[in-house]
Amino acid sequence: VLAGSRPRVSKDDFEGEDFDRKVLSEWMTPDGALKAIPQQHKKVLVILRHLLKVFEPGQRYSEKQVNEMLKRFNPDCATLRRSMVDEGMLARKDGVYWLVTE
Repeated sequence: VLAGSRPRVSKDDFEGEDFDRKVLSEWMTPDGALKAIPQQHKKVLVILRHLLKVFEPGQRYSEKQVNEMLKRFNPDCATLRRSMVDEGMLARKDGVYWLVTE
């Protein structure tokens, strides 16, 4: 009786590694470029966490360096950069950026 009353599971309901893999496979091309920036916040977070892998802990980067690194993934590097700062993934002071480590 209860099996028939279960809510349908959406593909967007998955969390963790399975969800991350799904998002990356949908939004990234085989060569690693980002097809577009997703609108859904939790998908954006998956993409941003993936892109953070190009930054080295303890390394300082100029805005130009950050833009060049992110342009490899998508031409809208400014949106990606600002999103990383807004989400607390990158810190910024006086035009210098660094990876926030916890």
